[in-house]
Amino acid sequence: MDKQSVLEHRKLSESFVVKREEEKDEHGSVKLFCQPCHYVDSTNKNECNGFCIECTEYLCSECIRDHRKNKTTRQHAILHEKEIP
Repeated sequence: MDKQSVLEHRKLSESFVVKREEEKDEHGSVKLFCQPCHYVDSTNKNECNGFCIECTEYLCSECIRDHRKNKTTRQHAILHEKEIP
């Protein structure tokens, strides 16, 4: 997916409400957590390292790896670091 397509998808994804698992650290910064890991185990607090535009889910590094391995999700655009909504 080219950068323009990613930006268009990002605009679209920002128009949806995304439920975020988050906490604030001691400095007031928001920490986001992996949604698939939290779905499997509600006590799981794996930190988010990416965001899948198509799935509108926050992903940890392991789930990003699995997302890229899976035939149905490997072409999904994943935003990283400062791009994460």
